[in-house]
Amino acid sequence: MKINLLSDYGREYSVQLREFTEFWMPYAADAYAIVWGSSGHKPMTPIQFVEFKKGLKIESTGKYAGDKWAESYSAIVMPEIIFYASMIAVQFNVPWGLAFIRLEQEGMIREKDGMYVRVVPGRNDPKLGLDKPSQK
Repeated sequence: MKINLLSDYGREYSVQLREFTEFWMPYAADAYAIVWGSSGHKPMTPIQFVEFKKGLKIESTGKYAGDKWAESYSAIVMPEIIFYASMIAVQFNVPWGLAFIRLEQEGMIREKDGMYVRVVPGRNDPKLGLDKPSQK
């Protein structure tokens, strides 16, 4: 990438970042909500982004960034659905995609309004209708 006099990579980066996160949104709705705002979250502020980057740097050294950081930003690093399928893939020594598909087939994750959610008896809001069998 070469920067020239007419470059506007700040704007391009922002557009491409949104496109990237929108691509992953069905599988990372919790991360999307933190960064862009939804599900009762306000969009991440520049100050929060700096805080996120500081904690991420600490975490990348193998140290724990703290409970407050983990509570606020861990879903960005590893969204719940991706993490859940990863745990199953490791447990059964299968590819991640196979684990994800089987979780969906068994009703342990379900697509709701274009996003995947984990079905946990007693945890999910009954208004979501996740206790009913999948229509697929």
